Amino acid sequence: SLVTLLMQRLERLRELGFLARHHADGVSGVAALLSCYAKTFGDPMSTEEVALPLRAGGVRRELAIRACDIYTVAEIFHERQYELARPLGPAPVIVDAGANVGVASSWFLMAHPDATLLAIEPVSSNFLWLAKNLGANPRATAVQAALGAEEGTVMMALSRHGAEHAVATAPGDGGSEPVQSRRLDRLLDEHGIAQVDLLKLDVEGSELAALAGLGDRLGQVRAIVAEVHERQIDVDAFYALLARHHFSVVRRRYYREGQESGVHTVEAWRD
Repeated sequence: SLVTLLMQRLERLRELGFLARHHADGVSGVAALLSCYAKTFGDPMSTEEVALPLRAGGVRRELAIRACDIYTVAEIFHERQYELARPLGPAPVIVDAGANVGVASSWFLMAHPDATLLAIEPVSSNFLWLAKNLGANPRATAVQAALGAEEGTVMMALSRHGAEHAVATAPGDGGSEPVQSRRLDRLLDEHGIAQVDLLKLDVEGSELAALAGLGDRLGQVRAIVAEVHERQIDVDAFYALLARHHFSVVRRRYYREGQESGVHTVEAWRD
């Protein structure tokens, strides 16, 4: 309805105001934000490229995004979906599973400039942007793969919006793409990672499969912040797996339409 649309636009304008005040890097950052919101008001799926200069915690970084990725920027920089209840400490090792175009990776690197980061993204169109945003950072590595319980090939159902691609047998409204599936424990071995301080998990319904691919190395992860798709996985099994590896849930939240869509975010730390 018109009222619903107006309320959504109003919320987006509040979001824009927050980002402009707290995270835009100068006039160019404000202009880029205005451009993104103007483009997405006309076409919510706009893929027009935007250079977005941002700042957080005194660190400045320019993101290369599609205009529609401003929604992801808002989730991370405005809603602060990955702001942790406990500190990670110095020089953390962070794994960004389901890295998309690199907005969350950039958030983590801005908050922890001394971090070592492994970013994993399966879909080729997203991965190009991810690689661009990580650039030549010697402490950040991008890997194109899906995460699963087995090594092999899986089919990604592509969504019209780049943040919603998922492993599925049927194509999405954007078609499909075969991608390599990797076990996370093997990826950690290959990259010489012995301990993970934070595992960020946003894998659109593959949460249990991704954790299964860690095997016993799940016990070498200090903290997990995950998006849980309640209608796609066995939520009880997910939390039982965390409990078996001595994780305690410290925060569980819904954002925006999360309750309606059955998606919540959880933060858990290993005791």
